[in-house]
Amino acid sequence: MRVVTRAEVEAAAAAGTGLAVDDDTLVTPLARDRAAVLGVAFDETTTGSEPSHKPGLHRLVKESKVRMIARRALLKTGRDLSGLEDLVTAVMLRVEHSCGCEGES
Repeated sequence: MRVVTRAEVEAAAAAGTGLAVDDDTLVTPLARDRAAVLGVAFDETTTGSEPSHKPGLHRLVKESKVRMIARRALLKTGRDLSGLEDLVTAVMLRVEHSCGCEGES
């Protein structure tokens, strides 16, 4: 799985290019927001013959819970929220890897 972060979006904006994404690419919410502001387009392709799909409700609920817990932890330790999306992405990748639910819809 490839993860597109805010930094990659900013690099694409500086280079004046778009970003290729496929079914196996996770774009963080912060990266999507930054792409909208900077005008970076996501060129969606599909891998193989599998249809493109969006994350299912189960995954979105799980990610929302992780985001809430991570936000509380950062604030409780006195840190700012600049690393929140990268932390959420790392935790989600770890959770999906450990539970064997990669690509779950």
